[in-house]
Amino acid sequence: MKAMLAFHEEEYVDAIDFFTKALENSDTEEKFSVLRYRAISFKRIHQYESSVKDFKKMYKIIQKTDNDNLKAYVLWSLGNLYSMIDKQKFKKKSLRYYLKANEYDYDKSNLLATIGYQYIEAGKAEDSFPYFIDALEIDSTNAIAYSN
Repeated sequence: MKAMLAFHEEEYVDAIDFFTKALENSDTEEKFSVLRYRAISFKRIHQYESSVKDFKKMYKIIQKTDNDNLKAYVLWSLGNLYSMIDKQKFKKKSLRYYLKANEYDYDKSNLLATIGYQYIEAGKAEDSFPYFIDALEIDSTNAIAYSN
């Protein structure tokens, strides 16, 4: 597939064009994967708002399944994107997505450490400690938790 070749060669603008064309002919299951790669391509060229739109479309698709890992992945990705767009403006929104992702059992240690870090960024260091402690209980080598 031309889209994947462009993606792996880090030709993200071309990849986005190919993925967009592929979406026209994709069924629902394929659509999630195509959206994922297009969203990542947008993110890599710093078009965060476009990436957010694709991740939100992915979330609508994945809501119809019981795949909690993918739900958590999408929510975590949205949290990351909102923190990249404008940390000051989207701090709360970013944190809400991280907390929602935390409802699922997905890469728990890193997610908990990320939530702790978001609380520090929001000026609520006292709220961060339980998340860092929980992250370290799951993975005692978690660098994010240790560094904060």
